[in-house]
Amino acid sequence: MSSNNFYLILLASGVGKRAGLKNNMPKQLWSIKNKPLLWYSLNSFRKIFEDSKIIITYPKGFKKYFLNFLDRYNLTIPLVEGGLRRQDSVKNAFSLISHKKGYVLIHDSARPLVSLNLIKKVMEYTKKYKAVIPVIQPCDTVKIIENNKVKETIDRNKVGLVQTPQGFSINILKKAYETINFDKEYTDEASMVEQLGKKITTIPGERTNFKLTFQHDLAIIKSLLRECYEY
Repeated sequence: MSSNNFYLILLASGVGKRAGLKNNMPKQLWSIKNKPLLWYSLNSFRKIFEDSKIIITYPKGFKKYFLNFLDRYNLTIPLVEGGLRRQDSVKNAFSLISHKKGYVLIHDSARPLVSLNLIKKVMEYTKKYKAVIPVIQPCDTVKIIENNKVKETIDRNKVGLVQTPQGFSINILKKAYETINFDKEYTDEASMVEQLGKKITTIPGERTNFKLTFQHDLAIIKSLLRECYEY
């Protein structure tokens, strides 16, 4: 699939509070098979996207490490310092393309196992529906808990666990940033677009496309890379 009129924001600016620092590095720079975690998702996207269509966000205080990363792999990708919240980081990166026409994908660099097939599907449906997210259904029973007590059991068939990349038309995301109450925190871009009354289209995600959240997730990712991917 052609990436014409598509841009990518690759979020690598989280400080990873739940994962913590390892060797004084945020998780997106942790080494897996002698490559930073960031390299894996970026490598998948670069099979479709030119460097000029990609924007990487980085955490404050780590710019030199990201410049070294670009230099190491001979990349010409723009870097943008992230903000305190996810929506701040996306806004900083989006400011570079908000005047463009087309579409934007937003992906968490902490999801290193994103497949080409999923990327292409998100792009295909974004062109058609303008706002698309990949989701998977939970395997476990889902309950609402308050004060350590079960309040309600939810039909898990009506619940979706949201992944990235998320895809939007540039116009829709621009309108969201111009319209929403920015003081409120949003955990993903779809949450902001929902405030416009825009219906979000869902497509099946992939169970291997999970997010490295805790340090013990690293072992799972290493195993999947070894068995499912050739790098």
